[in-house]
Amino acid sequence: EGKSKKRRKRIWFVNDVCGIGCLLITYIIVLWVSGGVLMFCNYNGWTITDTLQFVGFSTIVIHIFWSHWKATSTNPGCLKKKYSQLDQEAIPQELQNLIETVRQKGKEEEEQYKKSITEDWSAEDR
Repeated sequence: EGKSKKRRKRIWFVNDVCGIGCLLITYIIVLWVSGGVLMFCNYNGWTITDTLQFVGFSTIVIHIFWSHWKATSTNPGCLKKKYSQLDQEAIPQELQNLIETVRQKGKEEEEQYKKSITEDWSAEDR
């Protein structure tokens, strides 16, 4: 009872076969390329330039793995599905105008598409 119970933070992970496959393929490709860089650096003997290139590339590879792992194991959260449920006052006015413009343009394009389909169908009936 005197011991403090520490809760371990659960890792967010979607058990998706396609996603796991893509993750593994990505990691295999990055490791393969790392091996190629190692072989290239070791081809004519190991010089200081090769060492710097290898250290730089290895740093980038570590960052790739770390950022990819953080992206795949962190819950990104979600937005409300309906735009009308969002707090309108929290959205900057420029963004509200852009959203409204895109929404209006989408409606116009939808109407033009419906009109073109109707015209195509009526032309086929003749």
